[in-house]
Amino acid sequence: MRAGRLRARPAAPAARRVPRRPGAWLTTTARNRAIDRLRREAVGAGRPPPRPRPSPAKPKPTPTTGCA
Repeated sequence: MRAGRLRARPAAPAARRVPRRPGAWLTTTARNRAIDRLRREAVGAGRPPPRPRPSPAKPKPTPTTGCA
């Protein structure tokens, strides 16, 4: 076989791989989620509540006539 024809096997997507240290991965993920949640709450506390969105205007029904 020629060396030029060999191809590397594509890496598995990150979602399918098992981390080397699952406990450390879970701890890091939990910590990052907690920090993100605290940040979102802190940012949201300084803002006024969102205004309600107006409902889309419904088209008025057109009167139908009995003439053909």
